[in-house]
Amino acid sequence: MAHRGWHIVAEPRGVTVSRALPVRWDVAAETRLPAPAAGLRPLRVAHQVRQDVWRVLRRQRGFAPAVRAVAQAGGLAVRAGGRVAAAHDRARLEAMLAEVLGDPVRRRRWLACAAMDPRAGRGGAMSRPAPIAPGPRARMARAGEGRLRRAPARFCATLAMLAASGASAAGAQEVLAAPLALPSGQEVMPLDMALERQGDGQVWLILRYLAPRIARETGDLGYDDVIADLDALCAGPGLTAAAQAEATGPAPDQIVVTLMDRPVPWGATDPQATLFIEAYSPGPEGCTWP
Repeated sequence: MAHRGWHIVAEPRGVTVSRALPVRWDVAAETRLPAPAAGLRPLRVAHQVRQDVWRVLRRQRGFAPAVRAVAQAGGLAVRAGGRVAAAHDRARLEAMLAEVLGDPVRRRRWLACAAMDPRAGRGGAMSRPAPIAPGPRARMARAGEGRLRRAPARFCATLAMLAASGASAAGAQEVLAAPLALPSGQEVMPLDMALERQGDGQVWLILRYLAPRIARETGDLGYDDVIADLDALCAGPGLTAAAQAEATGPAPDQIVVTLMDRPVPWGATDPQATLFIEAYSPGPEGCTWP
């Protein structure tokens, strides 16, 4: 199965996500993520690992990433790397891969992403993360608890950003506008937007919308129903706001669109809230996955 340029190859208890087929491991590194056996979601972790790997190795010419995640007793076995269709220093690239897989901040985020509640309804619900060493990213992920969307890699990464600190709340601007009609037939109300500079220097434009019809108990729309809505909100209000931001400052590197069934203050925790979150890279072709 291919999704937006990424090939997803299912296997017993696991999955491989790759940019190119057949999967080839010209460079690779491996790790093990300790996590409870119940409720593991290898695809969610694979997507998130491949995103982190791509960010680090994207300057390597000819690199096509691949990530394999397989559930085993007591955790997930993860292999990351891929093919390199150009001259390369294998030892250097594998050292970079090993550094990504061994980074404690990333591992906390991946573990939080791996521990999902399989009993939830459409799209699932994020449960309390497995017990892990406390850290700022882990606390941020817990603060963003809510219902999971289909593209988990960016969801977990974005939770950390959405729950960032009081500075994020102070920087958020309320948006006063009429409800927006979307392709699914639902109407959403703009809530607020904010620009955030990340630790790696990237600038993220975050737009949040109230969408009562995605509520876990009373709503009638799941993530699959609102994919086109998220795309439309990026392609319309998102790109417009990005252009306005670029006119007065740095251009946003990512646009993050969030649908929520109820207002969740910045930095607050609401385990009952439903959140559908998608992140995009704005460019000449519009909104694409980062």
